[in-house]
Amino acid sequence: MRFVHRTLGEEGDIYWLSNPAPESITVNASLRITGHRPMLYNPEDGKISPVSYRMSPERTLVKLDMKPNDAVFIVFTEKTDMASFQLPEATRTTLVSQFLAWKIAFQAGRGAPVTVQTDTLKSYTASTTPGIRYFSGTAAYTNTFTLGKSQLKDNRRILLELGDVKNLAEVYVNGQKITTLWKHPFTADITQAVKAGKNQLEVRVTNLWPNRLIGDEQPGVDRRITYVQMPFYQANAPLLPSGLLGPVSIVGEE
Repeated sequence: MRFVHRTLGEEGDIYWLSNPAPESITVNASLRITGHRPMLYNPEDGKISPVSYRMSPERTLVKLDMKPNDAVFIVFTEKTDMASFQLPEATRTTLVSQFLAWKIAFQAGRGAPVTVQTDTLKSYTASTTPGIRYFSGTAAYTNTFTLGKSQLKDNRRILLELGDVKNLAEVYVNGQKITTLWKHPFTADITQAVKAGKNQLEVRVTNLWPNRLIGDEQPGVDRRITYVQMPFYQANAPLLPSGLLGPVSIVGEE
């Protein structure tokens, strides 16, 4: 764990906490302040939410579930006499785990076909089509999923879990942009955009440049997609996993 502590005089304190690990961890952070209520400030979306805590005469113990490579602010500005607080445990239920064939529309001018369909989410590098195998750019994955009225009523939040993504994902549900995801876990809150019945899902995935640069170095290539002043990659360089890798699911949180 890494942290930075900043005092605000009589107004309170701010702690920045970072999890540099590639896996989720549960942290019981012992912070050098008491008499103030801790609040979690999420720098990704600007949301402010309560956290579980327990105070001692000199310190406050804050429990945090931190995602891989996560970083949050814990802000103490509100005085309180409440010595402890426990958030209720959230329960999650998978609502949709099976999808119809995915339609993938590739960015024009990058050597890939206009569209393809696939029943299985896998890296572009597994394709035998050179235009897909070496594709670098943005590809739009579209599909549909159905939710019942009871599923919406019984769950406080509806979440989209994309599994693994290489490397960025813009999420749209029913034509509404939800968010841009750039690190694990690739999960988006889609509660405000979903409806009972059929829902339209679009995930625009952008990967990195190396695969296209490697593809342009392959023997027999007569039309290069990229231009560089010097060859950074050779034809035999290893390709990077790319695209929406999944598994994708819709999850309800009570």
